[in-house]
Amino acid sequence: MALHSPQYIFGDFSPDEFNQFFVTPRSSVEGRQEDAEEYLGFILNGLHEEMLNLKKLLSPSNEKLTISNGPKNHSVNEEEQEEQGEGSEDEWEQVGPRNKTSVTRQADFVQTPITGIFGGHIRSVVYQQSSKESATLQPFFTLQLDIQSD
Repeated sequence: MALHSPQYIFGDFSPDEFNQFFVTPRSSVEGRQEDAEEYLGFILNGLHEEMLNLKKLLSPSNEKLTISNGPKNHSVNEEEQEEQGEGSEDEWEQVGPRNKTSVTRQADFVQTPITGIFGGHIRSVVYQQSSKESATLQPFFTLQLDIQSD
C-alpha cells in the first residue's frame, strides 16, 4: 500500500509500512551493488515521488506545481508549460560580468519539502569560439565529487 493513499491522510499511520520503503529491495536496484550515495539518492527520489503523489492528491487540479528560477515573463504560454510538466526546460539569456551574455537553460522540477532540504542546482557551461556560451542548470539531490588525488 502506497504512502499517498487516502487511508494515511485521514486514518491511522503504521510505521511498519514506512519502514518497508527503506528495507524492501526494489526491482530497479535488486541484484546491484550500491554505495551509500546511491542508496541516499534512491531514498530521496522515492520520498520526492511520494510527496509529489500527495501534492497531486491534495492540490486543486488548476494549481501549478512546477517552480522555476527563470524569468517570469517568457514567451511560452501557460497551456504549453502545463503540458511539459516536470523535466521541462526554460531558456533565457543571462548577462554576466563585463556584459558577457550566455544562453541559459534550466530543467524545472516540482518543489517538495525534500527538494527544499536536499535539492540544489548545478550549472554547467559549454564554451565555443565565436559564439555565445551555453549554460545549463540541472537539479540534483546529491552532488558527486571526485575526491581522488592526482
